[in-house]
Amino acid sequence: MLDTNAGAVGRPAPSRRELSGYHAWFLECARMVDRAPVAHVVVAERHARTDCLSPAPLEQLAALAAATSHVRLGTYVLQPPLYPPVALLERLAVIDHLSGGRLICGVGAGFHPDYFAVHERPMTGRGAALEEFLRLYREDWPHGRAGETYVPPPAQEPAPPLWVGGTSAPAVRRAARYADAFAIGFNDRQLSGLVERYRAECAEAGTAPRLVLIKSVWVRGPGTDAAAEAGALFADTFGPEMDLYRAHGQLHAAGAMHIERLLRYAYVGDTAEVLRRVHEDVQRWGVDEIVMRVHIGVPPREAVADCLTALVDEVISPLALR
Repeated sequence: MLDTNAGAVGRPAPSRRELSGYHAWFLECARMVDRAPVAHVVVAERHARTDCLSPAPLEQLAALAAATSHVRLGTYVLQPPLYPPVALLERLAVIDHLSGGRLICGVGAGFHPDYFAVHERPMTGRGAALEEFLRLYREDWPHGRAGETYVPPPAQEPAPPLWVGGTSAPAVRRAARYADAFAIGFNDRQLSGLVERYRAECAEAGTAPRLVLIKSVWVRGPGTDAAAEAGALFADTFGPEMDLYRAHGQLHAAGAMHIERLLRYAYVGDTAEVLRRVHEDVQRWGVDEIVMRVHIGVPPREAVADCLTALVDEVISPLALR
């Protein structure tokens, strides 16, 4: 993930120059990783927050479709209850065709009241709205319709891979019933319960479980204390963001969200340390894919470029050979 966060929740509003510079840098970072063995670049959806410099994930994907040619392009996660379902399926179809069939659609019900207020959509009933979208995605969209309404079918047959994320029991059930994969994250205690419930729901539904784990990553070469550097760079970003998730029921954890605690749940270190942590998670949780969240808007750009290069050449490449 090329993350859109740049600074702490509630920071001063970005200038036009900062916004333009970020979007150009976002595309440049995507081009850096548009090569084997990187599997995908995903984007998040956030609205009405000054720390999030690009609140339009579908427009980001359209730009990525033109800027890249290899990597799959996805959302982690899009919130369908914010949109009329037919209009959303139309836009997803266009992105899938523009990208030559590279779309991955990661979705969730949404959690932040302000996101719904911005779109003038009700937050109540968002679970039912998501399930209706999932039904249309699976049953109607591959046939070029949504109910009785024509919708362009996607480039991929029958449809782009579908990931469902969330931390609630209904999210687990939706992932087992509708999705190609369950998108998970946060801390080990929360993961343990989610993974167990998801595997049980898949067994009941007769579907094959597939897990996609997201974790923040900051990898640096010899001579750099990656943990100290990450602590200095992200101290004002990670804590307030986790407090926001906790306030809206997405993260269940007690105590202060200090940076040292949060970095324990990220991949931080040199390439050997990051590889070790990845292998631990694969063995412990049985994850099938990992989304590595790189915060491209906070650190100096030279450091971000070094991190991306090390990540592709010295972490992802060795993993792909196993």
